[in-house]
Amino acid sequence: VVGEATPHLLPVEGGGGDVLFAFNLAGRDTVRFSTCDAGTTMDTVVRVFPACPLEGHTDADSGAAVAPLASWDDEGCGANGGSTGKVTLEAGAYIVSVSGYSSFARGEFALEVTGMCAGAADAEAEETAVAVDAEAEARAACEAATLLEIGSQVEGTLRAGPVLVKIVTAGGRDGAGGRGGDGGAALTAPPASVRVSTCGSQADTDLKVFTGCPGAGGVQTGYSGDDCGLQSFVTVATSGWKTSSLAGYFAIVSPHASRTPASFTLSAQPEASACLDARQVDLEEA
Repeated sequence: VVGEATPHLLPVEGGGGDVLFAFNLAGRDTVRFSTCDAGTTMDTVVRVFPACPLEGHTDADSGAAVAPLASWDDEGCGANGGSTGKVTLEAGAYIVSVSGYSSFARGEFALEVTGMCAGAADAEAEETAVAVDAEAEARAACEAATLLEIGSQVEGTLRAGPVLVKIVTAGGRDGAGGRGGDGGAALTAPPASVRVSTCGSQADTDLKVFTGCPGAGGVQTGYSGDDCGLQSFVTVATSGWKTSSLAGYFAIVSPHASRTPASFTLSAQPEASACLDARQVDLEEA
């Protein structure tokens, strides 16, 4: 729509000329309003109202003056004085006004009103495709993750990014036939709980433990940062040990702050053995 601002009509601040347009929405939509077009030669304010905003008209529910649902003044258009913005509206009838910023702001404008439904569908499809690709990458990373048997440890180096490790029972099995096992041997039962730890490592670490593959449906069940000096440990219960190679327990070791390469040792010890190095303290009665 191309128009020319007329004398001041709206009971709002500014005092510039106003032009009102009525429009209808058949269904819920996100609508963008813009006077950024080069045909706009005045400093505009764009407002969206749920009903007629002229004096003498009131809100049907509250009886008060009709207030704008959204308003934009000099947003997003650069230096031409135009305004642009978007608002999500339900199905119904609305009024959009284009006003001069002040009594001196009069001239021509071009108003563009665009429903976002089609674009939103395309964006949603693109986001879904990206999410599918990301999950596929996560699954591949979990399939290739370093294996850490309960009762042992693995060593690595933290550089810029995290290191993914899969925690398995003796023989490399995460369940009945998971990656690293012989596919048919019986599962070596895990202990009731396991302490996953980087304590004593050189690197300043953050440690996250997941049930299931991180980024592919896995759920974070523990986090630790600087709980043993600058290192980390998490104790996890191993009830309900999963059978899929993408289930079970995964650990992610990340640099806590420094990006300087540093080595780490990640261990997974039955919780009972983790208490063997505890220091005995005799408590005296007060």
